Amino acid sequence: MSPYYEKIKSILVGLKVAEDTIRPEADLINDLGLSSVDVVDLIFSIEAAYDLKIPEEEIHNLLTIKDLEAYIKNNVSLYHREH
Repeated sequence: MSPYYEKIKSILVGLKVAEDTIRPEADLINDLGLSSVDVVDLIFSIEAAYDLKIPEEEIHNLLTIKDLEAYIKNNVSLYHREH
């Protein structure tokens, strides 16, 4: 698994998501049971971890862990890719 996936997984575990339910194709709301507040907390944590700003209109497209992982990979700065 990628370091992005591992970071997302770590954040989700911190949000009290059962680790055995976390998989790349898991839907954040339907499979993992996140509330809208949990999704906001997840997004804020990802933004802080990777020095990103995810536009609100993009958040609606980030439905699964795989979506989040791809977004981070495509938008994280070169600095963070190397560290």
